[in-house]
Amino acid sequence: MQTVTVTSAADKKPLAAVRVQIGARYGFTDTAGQVRMDAIPTGAHTLTIAHPGYARVVKPLSLADGKRTPVAFPSSIMIC
Repeated sequence: MQTVTVTSAADKKPLAAVRVQIGARYGFTDTAGQVRMDAIPTGAHTLTIAHPGYARVVKPLSLADGKRTPVAFPSSIMIC
């Protein structure tokens, strides 16, 4: 299971209701800025982040088994 945490780059606070999509799987962050996704295989994916008030972001993402993957853009993302 991967946990994605989304925080504001401006104040480092968690962002709720962010749509996070990795490949074909997606979910929305909770009030702690987290969403959990099951069965995302390691390897290359496309990460899409969307939230009102922020620019939609689409980035390539490479997931390694058991590694944290920080992704920087208008909000801070940590994928575990």
